[in-house]
Amino acid sequence: HTALENIQKASDELWAALDILGENLPPAISESAQSAADWYEIEIIVFRQPEPTGANAELHPVDPPPPEASQVVSLRQPGAGGVPYEMLRSGDLKLGGVYESLEQSERYEPLLHIGWRQPGVGESAAASVAIPPEWQPWSQAQRPPLHGLVRFHKERYLHLAVDLRYQPPTVAPDEPDMAFDEAMTDIVTPTYVHQQSRRLRTGELHYLDHPTLGVLVEVRQVDGN
Repeated sequence: HTALENIQKASDELWAALDILGENLPPAISESAQSAADWYEIEIIVFRQPEPTGANAELHPVDPPPPEASQVVSLRQPGAGGVPYEMLRSGDLKLGGVYESLEQSERYEPLLHIGWRQPGVGESAAASVAIPPEWQPWSQAQRPPLHGLVRFHKERYLHLAVDLRYQPPTVAPDEPDMAFDEAMTDIVTPTYVHQQSRRLRTGELHYLDHPTLGVLVEVRQVDGN
């Protein structure tokens, strides 16, 4: 009786592990669907801009729920062989000049510049891309300051949706002799949430507006697909 219970327990644990693994795998896209679909490059810049103050100031949550989606994929490194969700090499990014302009500006702070290729499949088959590439939503590891999901799909039109979180690093007081009173609690840093969807046109630079966390995106159709 004990042996049967042990076998059943091991079987249950195996199936549970397989279920977890299945949730973390990229969605299956058949070769026929890949070849039939048009392929696109998605290039994104995420940047921080001055937060409105005074009457225009907005309240931000301290601990919002993490981004979630039914299908999530991690980007593959360049050179993976033309598979879906393969990152673009730095030399293939087209918005480098825009990123440099943001970097040189005193008003804006660029946080991420990334791009990848994927087929323009329908909404039901499209996965949400986890950014930055090293962030894995299913992991228990600490989340990076900027993280989120980006989902691109094609129906009659092209659509892109972002679900981002950004928690700025805590800045220590400028004065070295300035100390926290023991009765005071730690500084609570808000988390900026940017959730938005947009219809896109190929070859155009689109701006997804947000009071603090701006997003620039350009989608380009890949020739030869």
